[in-house]
Amino acid sequence: FNTQNVTNMSRMFYNCSKLNSINLSYFNTQNVTNMCRMFEGCSNLNSINLSNFNTQNAKNMLYIFGECRNLLNLDLSFFDTQKVTNTIQMFWNYSKLNSIDLSSFDLRNVIFNMFEECDNLKIVKINKNLTKIYSQLRKHILIDEFGNNINENTISNNVNNNINNSNNNNFNLGINNNR
Repeated sequence: FNTQNVTNMSRMFYNCSKLNSINLSYFNTQNVTNMCRMFEGCSNLNSINLSNFNTQNAKNMLYIFGECRNLLNLDLSFFDTQKVTNTIQMFWNYSKLNSIDLSSFDLRNVIFNMFEECDNLKIVKINKNLTKIYSQLRKHILIDEFGNNINENTISNNVNNNINNSNNNNFNLGINNNR
């Protein structure tokens, strides 16, 4: 299955509700610009391997993982999002999502509202663009590694401190849904 020249993978696995595991590590995605709704509606998907996805040219990731209700954890630390401009409801209704690694995400050019209906989300690993993602997670109580509540003021201070004291500029946010 040669995907070398594919530029649009929109809805490729859309509503494949019986799909529970998929390995796409062999996909060549270097020319893909549109990943809109690629896995949306894969409600029984519990294992996904995207480890070799090359997202350097992707621009649209709208609803890419929408309604993937059975995935507990997702590692997207290798995603290059420098050209992405649309992440609206990227993880919409991802109801069992517990942790996600977005540490490689460059969020400077994106449209937000990525985490709608992610009620079980507890850990978000992100990079120094932390302040831009904070507004999306306000419905959750954010806590640092010591159990302290995080607000906008502490976000700015923590980002600056962590950038100055860290070699990799990655952070873990603990999210406590118990208000």
